[in-house]
Amino acid sequence: MLIALFFLSIPVVYLAVRIYLILKDDLWDKTECKILKFDMVKKSYGSLSEGMENAHNIYIQILYSYVVNGKTYVSKRINLGLVDRQYSKIEVGHDPFIKYLKSNKCCVYYLKKFPKISVLEKKPYDSVSNLVLLLTYVSVLVVSYAIVVLIE
Repeated sequence: MLIALFFLSIPVVYLAVRIYLILKDDLWDKTECKILKFDMVKKSYGSLSEGMENAHNIYIQILYSYVVNGKTYVSKRINLGLVDRQYSKIEVGHDPFIKYLKSNKCCVYYLKKFPKISVLEKKPYDSVSNLVLLLTYVSVLVVSYAIVVLIE
């Protein structure tokens, strides 16, 4: 039972740490970065029905490098949210964040103690997806436990 509880608590700890990292500004520092690769990638999900265009989403695919204390790091992480932002065809040409990345004058946020962990944008609302998943997971655990107790 104790081992099962340990393994069930791993996602809770993981999500709680992600939320903490997003909300705690003094853990982060900022430096300039160089964009090594930037693409807008279309991912198709098959056709909705015969004769219709495939359903698809457009994502940012990026690779950037930055230097902290004389050491160069390379990353592709955009933010700490659980899912990457999806763009429509119209948004691609007008989105300020995409224009910012194309300017190649970008800053990267990195953890002071672990500079290998970095993001291009750090916004408090990134914690929302983590918090929703955490609450859902904990709710499922509580309901499952209640059902097991009622059955016994």
